[in-house]
Amino acid sequence: MAQAKVIVNETVPVKDVNSLYLKRIYAMQVNKWPNGHPIKVFILPSRSELHKQFSVSKLGIQSYQLDRLWSRLIFTGTGKSPEVVQTQGEMLIKVKDTEGAIGYVAEDFKVDGVRVLSEGAGNE
Repeated sequence: MAQAKVIVNETVPVKDVNSLYLKRIYAMQVNKWPNGHPIKVFILPSRSELHKQFSVSKLGIQSYQLDRLWSRLIFTGTGKSPEVVQTQGEMLIKVKDTEGAIGYVAEDFKVDGVRVLSEGAGNE
């Protein structure tokens, strides 16, 4: 199964990200980048193998647990879920064209016009 890489719009002021910060972004607990610009989160469908792999390897959580978390945010009116895109190609276009966007694609998926975040000690 392909590994995922995290991609961001070129306007995002972050070069690397640690797994805790990434998990907080995808849990919709962090909604602004350090420069104050809003974060726009994109995901593949929950049934997608790449989404499942991303959830476990990058966030340390099962994809169904993320689904429950997002449902709770919507139900309580305290947040919203990420925007779902159907393909990696659509993911690339959305992240490239949306200021402050973050998403993921397979490690071997060719990307252009976005930045790939490295995993590091960055952020919280």
